[in-house]
Amino acid sequence: MVRLSMKHGMAGIGVFWCIVEMLYENGGYLLLSEYERITFELRTKYDVIKDVIEGYNLFKNDGEKFWSETALNRIQKRDSKSNKARQSISKRWEKYERNTNVLQTNNEGNTNKSKSKVKDIIDILQKNFYQTLIPFVDKFDKKTIREFYEYWSEPNKSGTKIRWQLEKTWDTEKRLTRWANNNFSHNGEKTESEPITYKPKP
Repeated sequence: MVRLSMKHGMAGIGVFWCIVEMLYENGGYLLLSEYERITFELRTKYDVIKDVIEGYNLFKNDGEKFWSETALNRIQKRDSKSNKARQSISKRWEKYERNTNVLQTNNEGNTNKSKSKVKDIIDILQKNFYQTLIPFVDKFDKKTIREFYEYWSEPNKSGTKIRWQLEKTWDTEKRLTRWANNNFSHNGEKTESEPITYKPKP
């Protein structure tokens, strides 16, 4: 570098570092046949470029291309770090995908469990409600009991209660009597069938 500076001054040093930068940008190698292009890009003389590359053992060449050992070493280290970083990112991404899949599976499992739990609750509520109607089977016909049960055992949207539980007050016998006397069908609307009157036990 001293001999280069002595002959070409700071301009020669600048040319050297510009060529090194070009090597970095081109993977560490440039063709000897590119002297003219390098001359044009650096706005200098052809002889200066040729002398900087060939005259001070700053670069090596094989008759076709030239390179800098220092630049190659640094490029290799840079590429090695980049590859390791890519591998690390890839591993983290794969781990993230695995965790995401596990989380999705767990969420699906939890959703299924939640649905199953809601269904179990509704089944219990409906069964208990049905039990409260058994004592009235001999007072009202089966169709009335069945339609009354189907209407009042319908679950709410959240699946936490059935319809009769949403009423402010409730008396099963009075509700059944009103249902029969008003000819309600299973959807709570009147029908044209004959009324069924409540006959208390003697």
